[in-house]
Amino acid sequence: MSKTIVLATSNQGKLAEFKELFASVTAEQEVDLKSFADFPELKGAPEPVEDACSFIGNALIKAYHGAALTGLPTLADDSGLCVDALNSAPGVYSARFAQQENFTQPGLGKEALNYTCLLEKMAGINDEQRQAHFYCCLVLVRFPNDPEPLIAVGKCHGSITRQALGEHGHGYDPVFFSTDLGKTFAQANMLEKNQVSHRTLAFKDLISRGLKDFLS
Repeated sequence: MSKTIVLATSNQGKLAEFKELFASVTAEQEVDLKSFADFPELKGAPEPVEDACSFIGNALIKAYHGAALTGLPTLADDSGLCVDALNSAPGVYSARFAQQENFTQPGLGKEALNYTCLLEKMAGINDEQRQAHFYCCLVLVRFPNDPEPLIAVGKCHGSITRQALGEHGHGYDPVFFSTDLGKTFAQANMLEKNQVSHRTLAFKDLISRGLKDFLS
């Protein structure tokens, strides 16, 4: 008998990624992973207010919100880029960094605007001080008032380049040089990136913290 888990997103790309992660550790029939898009009755439902100062805080907000909406076990993630020289910025503001910094440049899309803002902010920082890491927090709750959420984290380390390199990936991938891969995430293919990514490492941590017991 399969167990239904809701992924706290409507993003089908993220849903496909997590389906692959679950398939790597458990028989496909054991988990029926759904997104908010599978619940038409939730269309127009209010979004959670992600106002925590930490990735863990925001992931908890999203997980409990999803469980309250659906009444089902819910998995949420919150992730971003942390740069040592910037006191871990962009951090929880990774998706809206340029907006936070009031940075504009005509002709750039949101993602390019964010990493261009980061490159300009780091222009005066030397190569030895450009260390950074991607951070991911996963939270799994069994029901809306679950007092024992599973909380897992993953980090992948690297540094910030001086220009965008590569055509793959998304977000800050063109400016994140992976220590493990020896190239930017945008220069790596999806298989390479997924082997070392913060989300993959967080999922492995979730397994070690009791995911299989949860599914049994």
